[in-house]
Amino acid sequence: MFATGGILGSWIVGPLADLLGRKRGILVGGLLGLPACLGVALAPWYPVVMLLRLVAGGCSRMIIISFTVLLMETTPPKYRSVVGIFMGIPYGLFLVVFAISGYFVREWRYLQLICALPVCLILLCYLTLNESPRWLAQHGRGKEAAELLVRASEYNRSPIPGTFKPFLDKLRKQSQEPPTSPQEVQGQQSPKEAASKRLVEKMKAMWQYFRSPAMLVIMLVTPLMWFLVNIISFAITLNANNFTSLAVMTIMTLETQLESRKHKLKNLCRTRWVERLDVLATFVELHSTVVACLEKIVEGGPAIWSTDSLADAQTLLLAITSTGFIVSLVITNNALGYLKGVTTSLQAEAKDIVEASSEVNYLKAALQDVRNNMDDHYTDWFCQAEQLCEAVGITPSMPRRCKRQQHRDNMPAEGPAEYYKRTVTIPFLDHLLAQLEMRFTHLHQKAFQGHYPIHLGNCDTSRGKQKNTGAG
Repeated sequence: MFATGGILGSWIVGPLADLLGRKRGILVGGLLGLPACLGVALAPWYPVVMLLRLVAGGCSRMIIISFTVLLMETTPPKYRSVVGIFMGIPYGLFLVVFAISGYFVREWRYLQLICALPVCLILLCYLTLNESPRWLAQHGRGKEAAELLVRASEYNRSPIPGTFKPFLDKLRKQSQEPPTSPQEVQGQQSPKEAASKRLVEKMKAMWQYFRSPAMLVIMLVTPLMWFLVNIISFAITLNANNFTSLAVMTIMTLETQLESRKHKLKNLCRTRWVERLDVLATFVELHSTVVACLEKIVEGGPAIWSTDSLADAQTLLLAITSTGFIVSLVITNNALGYLKGVTTSLQAEAKDIVEASSEVNYLKAALQDVRNNMDDHYTDWFCQAEQLCEAVGITPSMPRRCKRQQHRDNMPAEGPAEYYKRTVTIPFLDHLLAQLEMRFTHLHQKAFQGHYPIHLGNCDTSRGKQKNTGAG
């Protein structure tokens, strides 16, 4: 849509810049383009985003063409080629800046806001620009054009040649002034006649381009050149994966589009339970991205990847896209999420053991409440599993049942939700509660309290004498 807006804007900008002026063309493009860029970042509806992208593309073309024409009309002919080359430097520089920004800023809406910054800079530059003297002279404002030329001569400390002064005088006399005498008012043309005359003059001026062989070649070659440049640019951008075996562009695109702050999978720590819980949460958040990367490897085939890499990718892809794996992953992540606070507390360098025992009791009570109100919690958990399944393009299903089953549960159920509730969720929660009860029994709690030989509450601190010397 942005490119389509640029194509449509290219047809509109020329007449609009001739009508309003080069400077006003830049202003109109900036004032319309800035709200369009901000609207793309803030709009909640996809059709509105596409429409604003169309407007932004047209405004960008309006700014570029108006700037280019203004620059070429105010630059001496021998320097125009060099100035035109330097005009491309900001474009390439901002492409690099946006690429670096996309690496650090993962939220696409924030990236769109960053893309609006150049429009703000253009609006600031507008305050320092002057109108094209050529356009002023063409529209009967020769006096203003002459003043701009004199000012430019003074700024550049270049005296005006004597042969050029008669031209400036003639230019000042060409300014259109409103008629004052009755004879001038009576001889003034009607608006319709004036418009017809201007149209005829423009057609004659346009015909001059076709009469010149050099201008005719330029008019035919320039659009073709821009067409080829854009085709090559988009062809390389959209087919970058066909030029490398690493699928770099796909991985970069997937990472850039992530709305999560998680950007990298973590290794499963064998000693610290806190890191294990973080690994589960990260994998749940990046599940769809991992699936997309594995699918890309499988699509590459043996022409790009080795046999071992393809076999491993196919095995992993089949495993992590099964309904059983996804449901088990979500249930495990949600159930073990209750343990994170206590786990972090127990792994601290210094911890009150009686306070830790109380936290374990609260944990067991919370998990028991989940077990007693299974339907309420399981509904939310299974909805999360369904969202993961939808993100990778699979439909939740359960294994088929048979009369005799030895290798998996043969639980009767009306659907996947009920099946995984009976075969995964309830057994896992019961096992988790049993393990907590086995590791933190009432005997353990008495042993913890035994580490306090004196109850501090039974001490008379004012007299410094002990009332009760019995063990806690």
